Amino acid sequence: TKVPFPSGDLPRSRKAVERAIELDAKYADTRVLFAETYAVKAGDAELFKKLLEETLALPDDVYPALVPETKNSKRKAKKLLGDAGDLF
Repeated sequence: TKVPFPSGDLPRSRKAVERAIELDAKYADTRVLFAETYAVKAGDAELFKKLLEETLALPDDVYPALVPETKNSKRKAKKLLGDAGDLF
């Protein structure tokens, strides 16, 4: 499914990504992408922080085959949280 974000339809985009998180709540990249694209564009600092903190709370081995990917998502989340003042 293509996320409608590039078209600027924020409500549809949010619904699509929230559904993706609902289907796989342990996949870290979805939250990071949602935070750095949707939350920033929507100016929703509270959602941004919540998504990134949830990402950081995931264990590195939430999916044993994806440990490097999860660690990378967590690095991105930490950096984005540090950049929040510049983004909002």
